[in-house]
Amino acid sequence: GCQPGRHLGIRSEGGGGGVPAIAVDPVTRTLVVAARGLLIFDSTANGNVKPLRVITGDGAGTGRLAAAYNGLIFAGARGESVGVWSVNDSGPAPARFKIGQGVLREMRALAVDAKNRSVIITDKDLNAVMTWYVPEVFAQAIGTRTN
Repeated sequence: GCQPGRHLGIRSEGGGGGVPAIAVDPVTRTLVVAARGLLIFDSTANGNVKPLRVITGDGAGTGRLAAAYNGLIFAGARGESVGVWSVNDSGPAPARFKIGQGVLREMRALAVDAKNRSVIITDKDLNAVMTWYVPEVFAQAIGTRTN
């Protein structure tokens, strides 16, 4: 049968119940796991390794949503919002930006549309798919690649 090329064990970091969200940023070569915070690993990590950094500020990883783009991490945050952190943030670092706070109620998925400098978020309670144009967020990205 088919076997995985690598296996990443995160039990020792308290992954918590449920399935975490996972995002990969090929530019910074990091893998982000959203589960009781944002666990940041080297994308080539293998085995039961400790994360390079853990971000816990602003309820990082809430709702188990995650996306990554050129050094930016987009993830569920306190206050039914999507927070944006740098891949270099650590510990109780607050979100650098919060998207959708006061509007979102029960987020289910998020996607990054870097070409149009937007974040797309689905909300179960609102029965909606919303696009947030946030060029100020993408101005913080590493590099100039937009595809």
